[in-house]
Amino acid sequence: MQKIFYLIFGILFLVSPALVQAAEISVVPAGEKSFVAGEKFQVDVVLDTAGESLNAFLGTISFPENLLSLSEVRDGNSIVNFWIERPKISPLSFSGITPGGYVGSHGLLLSLVFTAQKSGAGVISVDNAETLRNDGKGTSVKVSAKDFAFSVKTASGAVPVFQSAEDKDPPENFTPTLAKDPNLFDGQWFLVFATSDKGSGIDHYEVSEGKNNWVVAESPYLLKKQNLLSDIFVKAVDKAGNERLAVIHTQPWLGYVMLALLAIIVITAAVFYRKRLVRHRK
Repeated sequence: MQKIFYLIFGILFLVSPALVQAAEISVVPAGEKSFVAGEKFQVDVVLDTAGESLNAFLGTISFPENLLSLSEVRDGNSIVNFWIERPKISPLSFSGITPGGYVGSHGLLLSLVFTAQKSGAGVISVDNAETLRNDGKGTSVKVSAKDFAFSVKTASGAVPVFQSAEDKDPPENFTPTLAKDPNLFDGQWFLVFATSDKGSGIDHYEVSEGKNNWVVAESPYLLKKQNLLSDIFVKAVDKAGNERLAVIHTQPWLGYVMLALLAIIVITAAVFYRKRLVRHRK
C-alpha cells in the first residue's frame, strides 16, 4: 500500500528528498487511561502539523491484541477528504489526502473504539507515520509519534457503559465522475466517487447500472456496461445505515433523440392521414 501511496503522489507532483522535523501524530484517549475488563473506550488519532500545511497522511496503528479488541473504526469527522486506503479493523492502517492542505494542532485523522479484554498494561501506538507538505513538490515531512499507555484491571462491579452519539444524518452530497484512461482498466470506462460522513463515517459504497442489482463497490469502479446506455446509481452508506444516493445520467441526449423520433412519427402520421383525407374528399 505504501507503493500505491507514493505512486499516486508521484503523479501529482515531484517528490523532494528534503525532510523536515515538524508534525506529530498522537493517540489521545477520550477519557481515562485506566479501564476495567469488558469496558469500551475510544481513542482519537490526531495530527499536530506544527504550523506546516500538510496534505497527505500515512501510517499503521498497533495495539496488544491480548488485552484489547478493536470494535469500531470511525472517520466521520476526519480532516482527510479522500482515502487511498480507508482505515478498517484489519489490517489497521490508513493513507489519505486533503487537497489544499491542513494546518492545525488537533486534526482528527480517525477514532478507534476498543473493548478491554483482561487485566494488564499496554500501549496503542502509531507506526511508520509519514506526511507530505502542501508545497506543490510533495516534500516528505518526518513525523514523530506520541503513543497512549493504558492499563486494564479486573472488573469489581458494574462495567462502565460506553455511549456514542446517535447518527441520523446521511453522508454528504457527492457527484460521481465517469472517466477513461489508457493506463487504467485497458482504457475502459470507470467510475470515480468519494464523499464523507461527519457522524459515524462511511461504511461502504454500492453501485447499480441501470436495472442491475446493487453491488458493493470501491472507487475506482470498472463499469460492466461499457456502452453507457443506462443511468448509473451510486449509494454511500454510513456506519449507522444512513444512505445518500447519487445518479449519473450517462446518455442525457438519448431522451432528446427519443422525443425527436416521436415527433417525426407524429408529424409523418399527420401528413399521411391528411393526404388520405384529401383523396377521400376528392
